[in-house]
Amino acid sequence: MELEYIYFNADEGGYIGYFTDFPQHVTEGETIEELEEMLLDVAECLNLSHDEIKEFTAKSIIKTLSALVTP
Repeated sequence: MELEYIYFNADEGGYIGYFTDFPQHVTEGETIEELEEMLLDVAECLNLSHDEIKEFTAKSIIKTLSALVTP
């Protein structure tokens, strides 16, 4: 199983991300690696086995939400 996630820079530093299939389960990490570890925890809470997850694929949105709003 492939799990795709979306992540973006958090205003306070680090990264915020969620699985595209489970957007209501948002998590965060100081680094991309830490974010992926936290996403594995989310997957476990969703009863998705680590053995079932073959790889992560990511869509990067490297803009803060505040940068998306035009003044």
